[in-house]
Amino acid sequence: MNHNGQKPLLQQQSKASDNMPPNEASVQQLLIQQQQQQQPLEQHMANLHLSHHHRPGRSKRVYAPILSTHPQPPSQPHQPQQYQPPQPQRFQSLQQPQQPYSQQQPISSRPKPRIDPDTLPSPIALQTKDETHYATHTYGTCSTDTLPLASTDFIAIDQGNSNPRFIRATMAPSAAAAASQSNSSINNDIPFGLVVQPLARLNTHDAPVPVIERDPTRCRRCKGYLNPWCTVMAQWTCNLCGVDNELSGVENVEMQLGTVDYDVSDEYAWNRNQEKKEETTAVMRWLWVVDVSRSGLDALEKFCHVVKGMMSSLEGVKVGLMTYDTTLHFYNLKTGTIMVVSDLNDIFIPMDDLFVEPIESRPVIEGLLDRLPKLYEHTLISQAAFGPAIQASLLAMKSIGGKVSIFQSTLPSAGPSQTILTSRENPALYGTEQEKGLLAPHGKFYMGLAEELAKSSISVDVWASGNNLDLATTSVLSRLTGGDVRYVEESFEHDWRHVIERDQGYRATLRVRCSNGLSVLDYDGRFYQTNSTDMELANVHADTSLGVLLKNDQGNDGYVQVALLYTIQSGKRRIRVHNLKLTTTTTANTAPTAIYKTAELDTIMNLVIKRLETRKKSLNDLSNELDDWCVKVLVGYRQKCAPHASPAQLILPDSLRNLPLFVSSLKKSILLRKDPSISLDNRVYHLHKIKGLGVSETIRWLYPRCIAMDTMSLVRASYDRLDPRGIYCIQSHDAFYVWIGHQNTMTTTATPIEALLNDENVRVRYNKIKQEAVYLPKLQVIQQGVDGEVSSCLIEDDVSGQMSYVDYVCMIHKQIQLELEREKQDTIISAASYWTHRY
Repeated sequence: MNHNGQKPLLQQQSKASDNMPPNEASVQQLLIQQQQQQQPLEQHMANLHLSHHHRPGRSKRVYAPILSTHPQPPSQPHQPQQYQPPQPQRFQSLQQPQQPYSQQQPISSRPKPRIDPDTLPSPIALQTKDETHYATHTYGTCSTDTLPLASTDFIAIDQGNSNPRFIRATMAPSAAAAASQSNSSINNDIPFGLVVQPLARLNTHDAPVPVIERDPTRCRRCKGYLNPWCTVMAQWTCNLCGVDNELSGVENVEMQLGTVDYDVSDEYAWNRNQEKKEETTAVMRWLWVVDVSRSGLDALEKFCHVVKGMMSSLEGVKVGLMTYDTTLHFYNLKTGTIMVVSDLNDIFIPMDDLFVEPIESRPVIEGLLDRLPKLYEHTLISQAAFGPAIQASLLAMKSIGGKVSIFQSTLPSAGPSQTILTSRENPALYGTEQEKGLLAPHGKFYMGLAEELAKSSISVDVWASGNNLDLATTSVLSRLTGGDVRYVEESFEHDWRHVIERDQGYRATLRVRCSNGLSVLDYDGRFYQTNSTDMELANVHADTSLGVLLKNDQGNDGYVQVALLYTIQSGKRRIRVHNLKLTTTTTANTAPTAIYKTAELDTIMNLVIKRLETRKKSLNDLSNELDDWCVKVLVGYRQKCAPHASPAQLILPDSLRNLPLFVSSLKKSILLRKDPSISLDNRVYHLHKIKGLGVSETIRWLYPRCIAMDTMSLVRASYDRLDPRGIYCIQSHDAFYVWIGHQNTMTTTATPIEALLNDENVRVRYNKIKQEAVYLPKLQVIQQGVDGEVSSCLIEDDVSGQMSYVDYVCMIHKQIQLELEREKQDTIISAASYWTHRY
């Protein structure tokens, strides 16, 4: 008997079968057995719904009760719903999600999930609430409020802690400092660390970072910098090591603000032993190295056209030009003459004045840019000496440092044998366990060359065009020197301008100092290390993003200070100092709750992505590790914060409610997706790209923004949410789609689709992206029915055979149940062993 006084359905069926003829009864029993064996997980979670329970002193939870596993009666056939026009209130669709439309044709035919997707967590409501709040409020950096989301464009006021755009912790300060008080493995599941973007672009309404025209006041023991968290009396006490120091009487600004700049003296020179003093204070050198072999002619033409149009922006640098095929060609930009080095085994620089002021030599440079495409338009040379070209760049800039932008259009195929690479393209291995070997650099030559470049403070940007370039090997030049890997595409003009105009410097060293009890475990990002404390950055710019993994050995207040010593483009040495206080406001008993309550998911995902060991582990291993990590985090929350909850409930901490969605999205991305159509170079390019992104760009990657143009409201990233009568802007990390439903009036009239590109709302939104995007997404107008390419942006659906969001949540919940059951059995066995041993 069940709780309603009725016999279970299976017993009723079994009894009914007793009255049947033998053959019919056996058939009925067979059908019942098949139902029991084939019952899908979705049916166990048929009526999944989420609700929020707020309890004093506890973090918010999301409960998902799972109903009985007995067979359910057949559901009623789906009735088509009439289209409801959008409500006049802004973002009303977020409160009342639109229902799927029966007229639309989905990208792929698949059975409708039994779980209502509307009940699953989504970033949309959180993002909308956060953006609405900070549209009228500012964020004080010492506020106890939760950090603004990385996707929010907020105005910050420096109150002693650095702007979150510069430095973000994976946990709120109070939880991070309290994490060490917990005896559990929470810190192993949720990484405690920082994401640092030292030269990040600020909001236009933020106060600029002040520049102090003198050397900083520093601690005599730990060499930390005076900051607002030091105790100042007749002397000042260092907040990092506790030592008392003398005041010089000129300190003021640095004791009030969390971030300051210092223009420093020659004591902080890049190379104090440099014989020529002018070279230590020289403006940044920028060498352009262009492939002029047959496959590089298209990139050459684009380069010449774009650079000529941006000559007026080349202020504060000196530029040089070199081209290469099977020989190296050096250009005197004062006279326009060309000198050729043909012996690739004995490379030298044939001229002393390789670098010039671009404004002074503008007529010569522009004339040369006009001549270059014609000079090589009939070339038949198909090989290119990529390795020797990099070696020549090192010789030309070894004593002064600087930046190299090299264009690669073919495999390194000319020069000494150690510089030549052979094709490793093997589509049969794409998406298999053996692909990890292809993602690692080939040989030792380019790794050694990258280390020499980093030691000489020369950064390398690789601008790729074409296929089969072995970027897995050549991109190591950028990875160790703080450079970029980019493709020469339609967005080349935007990308080149972005590289020119962003704040940047070179000859940089970054160090993270912590107070007693805190320590640095590891660093992640594009840099080179010669010791365990400093990150050497040959080039540092507004997009440079670094991960710092921390360890907290005690629960006292903690302090972190990030100091960046670098040379700005004009040649001055400068130090930028960021400060962050981690305040303890919890006890050991409440530490787990505080950790889960204030965990900063945006920053956590950025740090986790930076730490992916893509060159050592297979895609399958990485995907499984992400699944295991997601399960461990959620199991840990149940054990520490909801130990008495029913195993049939899926419980998500409010701060991590979107963790399954983001992990699912990461697995569907081009980084980890098992797809034979993804080439080796394409995967390497995107791996290099996302690991260098800041937190806000990472979130745009993980959850593209879908905006209904009629209401300007956010819509969930699923094809079922797209109204066939509507128009939507879908923004991902590499594409900006304007999607038109097949019932929209624009598709039934003679109005040209291209007219959408001039729509004010579309242009305003796309122009804003152009101003802020590190990589400009391609603008495309697509119509429903011929919109297969947009499927990769709708990450709540199944993408290339990967689980949909609904299916992934079901799988994660099943794994959580299994883990809880396993731990329960371990506890029983342990208790039994204890009593057996005792008696």
